[in-house]
Amino acid sequence: MTESSDTHVKPQTPRPDRLWLSRFLLPGGTIALLIVTILAYVGITNIGFHFDDYPNIVNNDSIQLNRFSLEGFRDAVLYAKIPSRAVANASFALDWWRGSGRPEAYLETNLVLHLINALLVGGLLLLTLSYRQRTLPLPVIWGCLVGAAFWALHPIQVQAVAYIVQRMAELAALFSLTAVIAYLLGRRNEGLRRWLLYTVALIAFAMGILSKENAWITPLLIWLAEFGICRHREPLVRHPLDRLLLALPLLLFGYGLWDLLVEGPLYRAFIGETYALRDFTLQERLLTQPRVILFHLSQLIWPLPERFSLEHDFPLSQGLLEPPATLAALLLVFAWCAAGLTMLLIRTRRLTGFFMLWPPLTLSIESSVIPLEMIFEHRLYLPLAGFAGLVALAVTSLLRRSKPGLITGTLVPVLFITALVVAVHQRVALWGDPIRFYQDILRHVPDSSRAWNGLGLAHANAEQNSEAESAFTRAIRLNPANQMAWGNRGAVRSKIKGREQEGFADLEQALLLNSDATRSLVNRGNLLRRMDQPSLALRDYNRAIEVSPRYALAWNNRGLLRLSTRDHAGALEDFHRALRIEPENPEFLANRGSAWLLAGQPARALADLEAALGLRPQDAALHHNLGLAHRRLGQPAAAQEHHDIACRLGLDRACRTD
Repeated sequence: MTESSDTHVKPQTPRPDRLWLSRFLLPGGTIALLIVTILAYVGITNIGFHFDDYPNIVNNDSIQLNRFSLEGFRDAVLYAKIPSRAVANASFALDWWRGSGRPEAYLETNLVLHLINALLVGGLLLLTLSYRQRTLPLPVIWGCLVGAAFWALHPIQVQAVAYIVQRMAELAALFSLTAVIAYLLGRRNEGLRRWLLYTVALIAFAMGILSKENAWITPLLIWLAEFGICRHREPLVRHPLDRLLLALPLLLFGYGLWDLLVEGPLYRAFIGETYALRDFTLQERLLTQPRVILFHLSQLIWPLPERFSLEHDFPLSQGLLEPPATLAALLLVFAWCAAGLTMLLIRTRRLTGFFMLWPPLTLSIESSVIPLEMIFEHRLYLPLAGFAGLVALAVTSLLRRSKPGLITGTLVPVLFITALVVAVHQRVALWGDPIRFYQDILRHVPDSSRAWNGLGLAHANAEQNSEAESAFTRAIRLNPANQMAWGNRGAVRSKIKGREQEGFADLEQALLLNSDATRSLVNRGNLLRRMDQPSLALRDYNRAIEVSPRYALAWNNRGLLRLSTRDHAGALEDFHRALRIEPENPEFLANRGSAWLLAGQPARALADLEAALGLRPQDAALHHNLGLAHRRLGQPAAAQEHHDIACRLGLDRACRTD
């Protein structure tokens, strides 16, 4: 690969007939990149919540910000499932408030973040390939645009964008890229401007680690930028301290290895007994990860849509030759790293070394000793920037050669990127069809209890109760400890007439597995209320409120129970609490309106019922209750008007009101 020149090489001035193209290509290409990316992701707002979205967002009451307030954001940060990821949690709360809990708001933000990251990747490539040049040659501009498009439009990125909770990966990448770019710009400036840019890099680093822990790698990326970019075509060592700085990654690796062997403080803090919760050992993870990395590399090269999935069934490596590919994969990963280090040491090849070492560095946290799940495609989100840089270098090199190179460097990238766009569009469409989506996952991992539970939820949301029950049953058979599947099957069965006892048994089992499962507590309370056991139902609602005081449905349903026992004051207090959490929930407003009506306060009932009607204008029961409120206020004409509407909407008892 041919790399960009620096101050030691006389800058090239574009030919006059190419000057206009040079000025147009960068802004025009950038706009085209953004437009094509948006078109590739058309339909992304049709996607719903999946897997870890539920514990982190949907079932996380602290995230559910219904009124914009500093207190709400504080709760979102402090009481989230992963409190250390404060920036990501605050963004989740903001989108809940902005979109009233609908997934569309989250997905819009995810796509915007992806577009910003595409610009940052393109900016990093431009800055790298022209670090010491005064002009931007056409080959460099085109190569960087192709590299950025490869990064933005590769289907392996769909998981990070479409899987809402992986906003965390997007934000970590955004801040890591910002930190590296700010550092490089700071190195090109002097005085106050330099230190301002270094401050930006430091703030971005802090924001990154508050988004996701893999941003801790940012200082090493800056180290890589210093030696791979700032010292390209220059001596690596300029000062005696440079030798220590150059050896820093090796020292860190040596300390990490020592800590692992002696089970030191890092081992106890981040690993410890966590492997007991996994179905693989530390050795199996270390042996399997090289094969995982090569599998992802094959996805990058051969990106057929059917090769991607939210889950993969990846056999564990039990030894260096079990399977035989383990040793080969391990040697290839080491060879890649060794080649990258060699390139970094060669004065004229440091840019190649920078991009080659970027993927292993950015994978080093999630693909090493920490006992995370074995494989997820979103882990390639930031590492892909290194491969994008290699693509940019290759395309630039081709364009600087003869006419065949010019044709290859333009036509082949356009065709490949077109294929990527098609693949992304197909993946997004699949993510937008929940039933097909989980069926596709199960094609990859037929024995995944989590995926069967997801398929059951998709069927349940489509009111396909029989199919939902069957999927939940399969999830339970595969993993009898799957509390969510027990609770979900119990919720489905409890809605079917004659199956209430089976539903109750499932909810009991879910609560045996997790006594604080809020939704199972509320569902069991609902079932007990219908079975005319108010004291037991009250116990479940009380426990749900104790565990999740911001779970509005628990307050509302306890209010309904109290209303049925003529405890009007208690019911009103519960509805007040529910509406403090979700002030525009039409069901809660309607219930409080009914409580005011039963408590003999029709004027207050009227206010709540009219507010609810504004949100659900075709609700017959609301019109009927409004008619009752108007009648008690001595307004017979208004009362009759609402009763007539309720009658036309199909409420029989409203037709008999005179």
